[in-house]
Amino acid sequence: MNTPHHSRRDRHPRPSAAQQTRAARRASLAALLDLADRGTLRTADAAALREHVEAELAEGDKARRGAVGQQAAARRLLRRIDAAEQAIIETEADRDRLQRQLDERRQHPADDGAPGPAGAAGHPEGTCRCRTGPISGRHHVGARTPVPGRCR
Repeated sequence: MNTPHHSRRDRHPRPSAAQQTRAARRASLAALLDLADRGTLRTADAAALREHVEAELAEGDKARRGAVGQQAAARRLLRRIDAAEQAIIETEADRDRLQRQLDERRQHPADDGAPGPAGAAGHPEGTCRCRTGPISGRHHVGARTPVPGRCR
C-alpha cells in the first residue's frame, strides 16, 4: 500500500505566538528556580521570577474559568440530549401503540360508520366512484356517509 510520506512538520504544526511565549517563560522559570535552589537568585532575577509566576497564575485562572464555562455548556448539551432521547422513546412508543391500533382495526373493522377500508364510508364494497379516489385506503377521511357531490 502506498502511503504518502509525512514530514515531522506536517504532524507538528508551528506553535502559535502565545505558545512560544509560554514556552520561553517556562524555560526562564526553570532557570530562575535553579538559581533560587542554589541560593544565587539576584534581585533582578527575583523580580523576573515573580513576573513569570504571576503570568502563569493568571493563565491558569483564565484556563480554569474557560473550563468551567465549557463544563456548563457540556452539561446543558447533555440535558438536551437526554430530553431528545426521551422524546424519541416516547415517539417510538406512540408509533408502536398506533401501529397496534391500526393492525387491530384492520383485523377487526368496526361497523360504527367511521372511516376505514374501502366500503366503510357508507358504500357497499366496491360501489364508490369517488372523483378523488381513496386516500390511504379510505374514502373521504372523516366522512360517515357518502359525501354529496363527491360520490356517485
